[in-house]
Amino acid sequence: MWAVEPASSPMSSPRLARPPGLSDSREERRMSADVKFMSPYEKRLKLVADTISQHEKLGGKAASELAVHVLQALDHIPEKVR
Repeated sequence: MWAVEPASSPMSSPRLARPPGLSDSREERRMSADVKFMSPYEKRLKLVADTISQHEKLGGKAASELAVHVLQALDHIPEKVR
């Protein structure tokens, strides 16, 4: 809950104080800016690569390369058939 801080001088007005646990630090604002946008294709690619890695003995790079080929093949199947 927000609290009202008393005025620091008779000529100034009272201010709202931030509740505990809610800060406005530059570090927090910078961290929120580090979020990377992933397109729907990138999300599907990651899903396929992760699935291949879990079920096969392939490294991350090989699984990613195979995932690209899998998605290309799936994208060429007509939607009615999928």
